[in-house]
Amino acid sequence: MKKLIFSCLLFVFAASASFADVLIPEFAFTGEDISKFSVAPSYMDVSLSFNVASGFDTYIQQESFKLENTQEKEYTSAEPGGMYSGSFGTSLSSVFVGERAYRNNIVKNFIRKEYIQVIDSYGRYKLKLAGTPYEQECTLLYGLSLMETGNLTGGSGILKGVIKSGGAAGDIASDSLFSYYFQTKNYPAVIAAGKEQAKFTEYSLYTYLYSLMQRKEYAEIEAAASSRKELFEKHPYMYDFAVVADYLLGKPDAVARLADKASANTAPLIADTLISRGDKAGAAKLVGSMPEGEAKNVLNAKLAILDKNVNKAAELTALLKVDENRLNVFFFYVSNMFPALDASFGDRIKFNKNANKDFVNYYNGLSAMAGKDYRSAVRRLDSIIFNRELIESAYFYRGIAYFRMDISKTEFLLLKYIDSSEDNEKEKIARYVLGQIYYLRGRTADALMLVEDCFTDDCKLLKAEISIGEQKYEAAEDFIGTIQGEKASL
Repeated sequence: MKKLIFSCLLFVFAASASFADVLIPEFAFTGEDISKFSVAPSYMDVSLSFNVASGFDTYIQQESFKLENTQEKEYTSAEPGGMYSGSFGTSLSSVFVGERAYRNNIVKNFIRKEYIQVIDSYGRYKLKLAGTPYEQECTLLYGLSLMETGNLTGGSGILKGVIKSGGAAGDIASDSLFSYYFQTKNYPAVIAAGKEQAKFTEYSLYTYLYSLMQRKEYAEIEAAASSRKELFEKHPYMYDFAVVADYLLGKPDAVARLADKASANTAPLIADTLISRGDKAGAAKLVGSMPEGEAKNVLNAKLAILDKNVNKAAELTALLKVDENRLNVFFFYVSNMFPALDASFGDRIKFNKNANKDFVNYYNGLSAMAGKDYRSAVRRLDSIIFNRELIESAYFYRGIAYFRMDISKTEFLLLKYIDSSEDNEKEKIARYVLGQIYYLRGRTADALMLVEDCFTDDCKLLKAEISIGEQKYEAAEDFIGTIQGEKASL
């Protein structure tokens, strides 16, 4: 889920009674508190599996057909031409003895998965096959037989040599190598071979892209799409990989440029991207062509939000069946409407998991704070009870919201926030506010300890004020330095 960027809000106000001088400096609602949460919609679960036939599979099918039907006699003899030895078979032996017969013997054994026999036969016939039309083919089957018998290094080396020799056999070798790795789900091996590949076939490129997707190497998919445009144009389904990669890399411009390549797999991703760019017409056209279902309802809800039709968006969100989709729509609503949120929108969403309701209370609470409705903010933020990370983030906002109502609560909550926070900006604010409270209570040592490592102008001014109270004027002057403003001048 991309970060939600909200408007900056100024919270500078005075408390009542003895805390009238306590100031809360400016801070921004950036939404970073939830940026680590994964709220990808269900249509991100794209399975890019296609029925792509390899040249190697086609070759094996053809040879199997010959073996089982029309050409059985060419494969039967263990020693090619053995049955035709002698004067009677001299004329016939010229057909079945020699390079063709040696090749057929190797093919027969490979198809029957007698890989040791292939290795043995290749060793005996290698010199006789050298320079013949069958040399590449037999070397290919020899390399695969090595791999099938566990010699992966030797086998892959042989196959890579056949690939470099080019031609039809080179393409089949490419498909066979990638097929072997792919069928065993050895995706790293497919990727390693792909990065060395000078020329891809359709099948080898498909397995390479698929393996990159499995390993989340999206930048490499981008690079392949850029360098293999001819194959992508010839086989448009490959653009599905490029769309998914660009979407996951957070590159909306790149996704939008592929809008004309949309398929059933990628139309929701492209439409979502167009929505995020404010292209309602382009998105609506894609969404209109999609079948009814969860993805279409998510996207139509977002389109309704862009039109500020909150009621329609709520009705469509009510149709959703998956919490991740409900959250995806809610966060889109927040990012577009904050701080002027209609609290009823989130309240109408029925989540399967109670922890997800905490997000609604969290953002409705921040919206109430932005509107200076601190009691509503406290009620919302105090209702966060299931999501641990939101609870810890809410300590800061609750402490600020309680400031006008219960200063002791502010003290308790900001201390809790400092103890668990990983947000340096808000932690410094919390330390500064607490430092002022402690100083006004006469706890100067505690106040100094809180702001000791804080060097913002606000913290420096507080340190200067404490130093003046202790008659340490030179130290106070050092803290003030070149700080400008009414309080510094005073």
